[in-house]
Amino acid sequence: MTRIIKRYVNRRLYDTEQKKQITLQDLAELVKDDVEIQVIDNKTGEDITADMLVQVVRRESKGWKDAVGSTKVLADMVKKGGGTMADVLRKGLLASIGVFSLTKERAEELVDELVKRGEVSKEEKAKVVKELVDKAEARSKELAKKIDVQVKNTMAKMKTTKDEEIQSLKEKIDHLTAQVETLQKKMKTK
Repeated sequence: MTRIIKRYVNRRLYDTEQKKQITLQDLAELVKDDVEIQVIDNKTGEDITADMLVQVVRRESKGWKDAVGSTKVLADMVKKGGGTMADVLRKGLLASIGVFSLTKERAEELVDELVKRGEVSKEEKAKVVKELVDKAEARSKELAKKIDVQVKNTMAKMKTTKDEEIQSLKEKIDHLTAQVETLQKKMKTK
């Protein structure tokens, strides 16, 4: 179920489920804990989830060690925009998984240490290495699926917001056009 967070005029965030005020850090923790969130502007009722997530990324990025790589990913997102932004996000997140995945070589090194300490026999080495690598691959695939879902959900919310904004602008243009036509008619009758 989606957790509704309200943002008030004073820019404070309120978690409607926990019935308490939260910070951007709390919002980041909810996202990290895989809680689906929706941030609503309390005054306008507008979904501002994407805007708040951008603020979270900006805040979180201050602690990123690879600032150059992070900046490149963010710059690519700005350059590509829209639909291809999902691809940039997905590729960036999947690339970061590579940092955590266990390579076969690293698994062999770990198991060699276990063999040296007598915790694993030489005969079991190949089996243990395969198990470690298989588990790492399974975790990577599971995480990739979760990332795909989150990116798709975020992009859908962003598209909905963009479509709503376009519709609102069309309505304003129609209203202004009607006003101009009314004024033109009044001018002709004078």
